[in-house]
Amino acid sequence: MNKDILAAIDGHYIKEIWHELHQVPELGFDLPRTVAIVKRELDALGLPYTEKYGKSGIVATVNAGRAGFTFGIRADMDALPVTEETGFPFSSTIPGHAHACGHDGHTAMLLGLAKALAVLKDDLPCRVKLLFQ
Repeated sequence: MNKDILAAIDGHYIKEIWHELHQVPELGFDLPRTVAIVKRELDALGLPYTEKYGKSGIVATVNAGRAGFTFGIRADMDALPVTEETGFPFSSTIPGHAHACGHDGHTAMLLGLAKALAVLKDDLPCRVKLLFQ
């Protein structure tokens, strides 16, 4: 690989997305805000995706036309029906819902990986499926 994956990872971007997602926790399969954020970011990266694999699920592909093997990486997106009491400046804005489970972090990290892979895609010998559930 000609480019360094660690150099391609944007920690500031991941933190910004994490904070944004943390503020809008959603439950179960009812994830319209979360799905909108993920789609917005994938669109900005120019990565193709589909929503045909279930309610509120998104599968993006890096190097869709590349021959060879494929591997997948998955992140959960839903939250829990609990009240957040962290006092974070980016706390939940939805009463009774909180990302106490860490799925906001999972989603942010997968989007951060998507951003890095979009930069490195020409050097990848494979396809990568990014599964947001």
